[in-house]
Amino acid sequence: MELKKTFLKYFKIFLHLQKIGLMSRTAYRANFFIIIFAVLIQASFSLIFIKVVFGFLNNISGWNYYEALVIVATYLIVEGLMWVLFGQFNTIVKQIQQGELDGLIVRPIDTQFLVSVWRGDSEDIVRIITGLGVIVYALNNLNLTLTQITVNSFFYIFMLFNALVITYSLAVLFKTISIWTIEARAFFHLTDSFSRMSQYPTDIFYHKIVQTIATVIIPLFFMATVPAKILTRGFDLKIVLSSFIIAGVFFYISRKFFQFALTKYESASS
Repeated sequence: MELKKTFLKYFKIFLHLQKIGLMSRTAYRANFFIIIFAVLIQASFSLIFIKVVFGFLNNISGWNYYEALVIVATYLIVEGLMWVLFGQFNTIVKQIQQGELDGLIVRPIDTQFLVSVWRGDSEDIVRIITGLGVIVYALNNLNLTLTQITVNSFFYIFMLFNALVITYSLAVLFKTISIWTIEARAFFHLTDSFSRMSQYPTDIFYHKIVQTIATVIIPLFFMATVPAKILTRGFDLKIVLSSFIIAGVFFYISRKFFQFALTKYESASS
C-alpha cells in the first residue's frame, strides 16, 4: 500500500512537471511549431543517410535496408523518449549555476527524480512518432509472419525499456560531472556522440576490443541494435538476459555516482 502511494505521488509530480513544460513550450506557438519542424528535419537526416548508404550496398554487416531502418527507428524512439521524459538530463547545469539545485535537494522528493523530470521537451514526441512510423513501414517489407511480429514486438518493448535505462544512465554519469565542473559541455557532446553512434548496426565494429567497449563499457550494442535484432530476427535468451543485466548495472552505477556527487556539492550560497 505504501509503495503504491509513493508511486502515485511521484507519478502526479511527473505529470505536473510535464504539464508545466508543455505550457511553457506552447506559450509561443510559432516558435513551438518551428522547433517541431526542426526536430522532424533532424530525424529525417538519419533516414536519408541510411537510404544513401544502401544505394551503394546491399547490406551492412548482415543487416539489410529494412532491418537497418528498424535500428534507426529504435534510436529515434529512445532519443525522443529521453528528450520528452527527461530533457536529456540537461537542466542540471542551469540548476547548479543558478542555485536551483539547492532548493531541490531539501525537498522531500528524491533529488535525482526531480532533476531528471524537471524539464521535458514535448516537441520531441515527433521523434517517437517518426520512429514508430518507420518501424511499421520496415516490418511491412520484411518477410515476417503476423505471429512473429506479435511475439517479437512483445520482447522488443522490454528491450526498448532497457535501451532507455542505459541511455538515461549514461546521461546521468556524464552530466553529473557538472557538479564539480559547473560547465561540462564537452561531456554533453560525448553523450550525444555515443547516442548517435547507436543508430548504426554495431556489428560494423569487427575488432574485439572495440566490440567489448561497445558492449560493456559504453553499451552502444544494447541502445538500438539489440532491440532491432529482437524485433526483426526473433527472441535470443542470451541477448535478452544480457540487456537486463547491463541496464541494471548501469542504472545502479549512475544512481550511486549521482548520490556520491551530491555529497560533494557546494551550494550556490557557499
